[in-house]
Amino acid sequence: QLFWGFWGQCFNDYRETAPHDGYRLIDQWAERSFRNSETAMKIRGRLLPPAGSAVGSADEPYAVQDRAGAFFAFTSNVDAHHFDWFRACEVRECHGNTELYQCAKECSQAVWRAPSAYAFAVDKTTMMAPAAPPEAAEVEPQQAA
Repeated sequence: QLFWGFWGQCFNDYRETAPHDGYRLIDQWAERSFRNSETAMKIRGRLLPPAGSAVGSADEPYAVQDRAGAFFAFTSNVDAHHFDWFRACEVRECHGNTELYQCAKECSQAVWRAPSAYAFAVDKTTMMAPAAPPEAAEVEPQQAA
């Protein structure tokens, strides 16, 4: 209960906090200087899978529709705000984020995102929460970004 209280409060806070303006500035810079540059096209051409094969999988928690090209963001942030501004193919996380869950038992290897309406029920006086992470069955189908 203590773990879910701590983690759940972080999760709730990250969801309630808008990404700062720096994300927009970096996105504009990437769009202007990198995403459609000649170098980006060459890199994407070398990374693209053979014709007819998919770039991402429908089972992925974030829809990957392209290859990064000449820009990507490497982050240690766990708030998932990079996905609000950048394409999924451009984000590299070294820790994952609070939005992603996986079964700790041998029930599945799948990774899923918490449903958009989900919030942890944290008692702020004790910082405890029921041991109930978002269930895979609650997850809404992912929409293409």
